[in-house]
Amino acid sequence: MKTISYSFFLSGTISSFGKYIIGVVETIESRNIFFPNWNISIYYDYTVINNKYGYQVLQWLKTQKDVDLHLVKDMEEYPIYVKAGYRFLSRENPVLFRDLDSPLTLLDSDNVENWLNSSEKVLQYYSVPNNTSFAGGGTGIKDITLSDYQFFVSNSLSKFKQLYNADKDARNFDEWYLSIELKDSLKLSIPMVLIKKGSLRGRWYMEKDISKKNPLLSFINGQ
Repeated sequence: MKTISYSFFLSGTISSFGKYIIGVVETIESRNIFFPNWNISIYYDYTVINNKYGYQVLQWLKTQKDVDLHLVKDMEEYPIYVKAGYRFLSRENPVLFRDLDSPLTLLDSDNVENWLNSSEKVLQYYSVPNNTSFAGGGTGIKDITLSDYQFFVSNSLSKFKQLYNADKDARNFDEWYLSIELKDSLKLSIPMVLIKKGSLRGRWYMEKDISKKNPLLSFINGQ
């Protein structure tokens, strides 16, 4: 089943996690427009259930078509950068990994369709000029099964903390996990650039899109 997989957890105040609450609704709406034949899987934990806003969103999600909810247990005590990888628990094929605070776009849909018709097993957006992968929020896989994420975390987190400054960049863990899992897979890599200022702040565009008319990924309230 063609699936788009998301992580959903809450921390901090409503001002800090509000964009994810809004993002859930906008994600469903944008899926209906740009990815109408795709199922959405949301992996959430008790931080959502125990939050009155999160709980209301879960009840709303249960009324939506082609949306599956998966409660992740025994991982809520891990750091946020680990929780961001809940989406890697999906075993669907093909599966896209995206962020809840970034509604889906037409350009992303076009890229995914081209990728599905290609021989590459991995779709990966990456940032220029530093050439770093976009972690889970810009990756897709087909005919690949990732290793069990929960097992990976329990066995590898201490090593990760030795190798990286985990508190500085939450994306490091995503990138590290995927680099290990997908190192030998043929990839369709698409470069993109981030607009950091002005009215387009928080939007990613394909590097070759000089006009900046069609965002590839567009984050709520910037990044």
